[in-house]
Amino acid sequence: MLTGFTRDDHQLAQGHFERALELEPGFSLPYAGLAYVCLSAVTWHFTTDVGQTLGAGIAQAEKALALDAGDAFSHVVLGRLLTFIGDRPRAAHHLSMAIDLSPSFAQAYFGMAQLHFWSGRPREALHHIGQAVRLNPRDPLGSMFMTLQSFCHYWLDDFAAAEAAARRATALNARETWSRLGLAAALVALGRAEEARTVIAEARRMDQGLTVASFDAVVGQVPDDLRQRVYSALRQAGLG
Repeated sequence: MLTGFTRDDHQLAQGHFERALELEPGFSLPYAGLAYVCLSAVTWHFTTDVGQTLGAGIAQAEKALALDAGDAFSHVVLGRLLTFIGDRPRAAHHLSMAIDLSPSFAQAYFGMAQLHFWSGRPREALHHIGQAVRLNPRDPLGSMFMTLQSFCHYWLDDFAAAEAAARRATALNARETWSRLGLAAALVALGRAEEARTVIAEARRMDQGLTVASFDAVVGQVPDDLRQRVYSALRQAGLG
């Protein structure tokens, strides 16, 4: 449900996790699920208070790990939430733990890729994305794997590769707006601003609240030089 990228799916999943805790308060996985709900809410702009939602998610993930420190999924969720708030040392610890506990868990490598990207190391991020794709080429988050790959290529000035990765992401999940942001930025860099405006118009039809400010609320811990380049491109593509 949380990979459907819709508000209804998100709310339904939250209700199921809450019901699971009512039935078994000592079970760690529903806490991890609620933490993932918070991560999803921030990613897909389902919350108006990003900081509060991230804090709530971290608290839920920590509860999950207090009950079961050996659960790789809980470590991944906590690591990704910590990446979003810029706590990179703790994020690295939990994502490394997830990989140690479950070396074939593709989403752990995706989390590590996000951490490297947020830390200003796009080449290392690409390496981990490649591992994630090899481990699970049909992962439910496959479109996000490709979207992050697109932004990595954009950062490295390989705009044709950035466009190709963003288009693969869109093909994997037609409702995924982040891939369209990556695609629009790549198209502007390739001198195809009119195409980029069409892409942004599609993204705005799916998420009417999508703006540069809403994007910044999520990626504010990404190095400033990349963010400003992307923001400039998105504004040229018509994202207010």
